[in-house]
Amino acid sequence: MILPNNDGEARVWDSKFLGNIYDQTTVEKPKYGETRVIIAVEKAPVFKKTEYKTENVIGYLSYGTPLVVLDTVNLTGWHVIVLGKTFLYVSKNHTTTYKTIEPRVITVKAKKGYLFNIPSEKGEFIGFSVKNTCLIAIGENNNFWFVQYSGGKFGFISKTVAN
Repeated sequence: MILPNNDGEARVWDSKFLGNIYDQTTVEKPKYGETRVIIAVEKAPVFKKTEYKTENVIGYLSYGTPLVVLDTVNLTGWHVIVLGKTFLYVSKNHTTTYKTIEPRVITVKAKKGYLFNIPSEKGEFIGFSVKNTCLIAIGENNNFWFVQYSGGKFGFISKTVAN
């Protein structure tokens, strides 16, 4: 099982603590303009093999968990992450991306600004903010801001309703 802690790290648990998803690198504060991969579903399975079989699932990552992806490994449909010396796999169907920006305050201009799990109005609705609500934009993906909103939650909001 993988559970994020208060520092935003995803700690891996089985019957005992196994390690930390970020053991393979030092996670630095984002540099602006970099593309980040995050979990885009409520509960994304982490696999020990690139086969969708129950016996290959070792745990789960929750929505918004950032992934440190090995770009040098190109597996169609999968992101490769490392725990210690072990390669693990997350389906690309369970992730999305955003480009980091210098954090800025944006304001909802529409009566309601709907928040989604991915940068698309076809994504899953995860919340809303009312007119004149200030949000902290920390990233963008085309016509959507990636924002932090009430309670430290994250989501995507259209740039047409908030700026």
